[in-house]
Amino acid sequence: MSKITEEELEIASLDILRDIGYSIKFGPDISPSGIVPERNSYREIFLKERFYSALNYIILKIFEEIG
Repeated sequence: MSKITEEELEIASLDILRDIGYSIKFGPDISPSGIVPERNSYREIFLKERFYSALNYIILKIFEEIG
């Protein structure tokens, strides 16, 4: 049995997430000093804006389903 590397696992996981509709962003780009920072420091592990955007999307989809 062959072992899977961390890189292979990451690539496979990202492919699955892309396939089900997630967008993938490059970590350094969204870092505090990146070109489009999504946090003020690495201590912020919860990306609020991303979470609220996803939650809003889910809520809208639910309301579309129930009419």
